[in-house]
Amino acid sequence: MQLVRLVAGAATGSALAAGYILNGLFAPDSVINTWQLTLLDLGFVRTGLSLRINAVFLLGAVILFSVKAIQDGAFCARPTPRRFSHLGDDSLILIGWYRS
Repeated sequence: MQLVRLVAGAATGSALAAGYILNGLFAPDSVINTWQLTLLDLGFVRTGLSLRINAVFLLGAVILFSVKAIQDGAFCARPTPRRFSHLGDDSLILIGWYRS
């Protein structure tokens, strides 16, 4: 039961983040915000109810799987100094560029 609550919370959070991202990047009446694909009409349960896929669902799924992959260490299995050595170099380049 705890896993179900955890997954539902993560899905809700990623859908909320996807909604904010899409509303921030695109106008509310743009095609990407109004597009939807109806999978199943559930009008017999309640009027206007349907199961559909839209841009919020797709972007939310990308966010959810990206966070999961990062948490599992798929992108950085074992952090080593060599992998992150370029970060210090980049900051020095930016400081040198700012002072010139």
